[in-house]
Amino acid sequence: MSNLLALAGVNTRIGPYHILQGVDFAVPRGGLTMLLGRNGAGKTTTLRLLSTILQPDEGTATINGFDLVEQAPSVRRSIGVSMNPGGIVLTVMPRGPSSWARALVNPTTPALAAE
Repeated sequence: MSNLLALAGVNTRIGPYHILQGVDFAVPRGGLTMLLGRNGAGKTTTLRLLSTILQPDEGTATINGFDLVEQAPSVRRSIGVSMNPGGIVLTVMPRGPSSWARALVNPTTPALAAE
């Protein structure tokens, strides 16, 4: 099975600051991945990179087999992105967002009881 998205050795700088360093991960088709981390961990930067708003300074990144740098228009045509300025406010631990995401993927799956 091929990967829906893959990042390998991705580094991104803004000015002298290393925003992402050595990011490596892949999501298989049909898979679900969540980016969890504290403020400043690089979650938003990674999403901006995956949606072609930013480009990596080093490394490779693909979505649906399209290179994010060389084939950015094809990447944009093959994805949908909705980024909320304030994010999604969740007052639960990581298990909560994962059940929320599962419900998005499969609306017939009941959410986990109060977590």
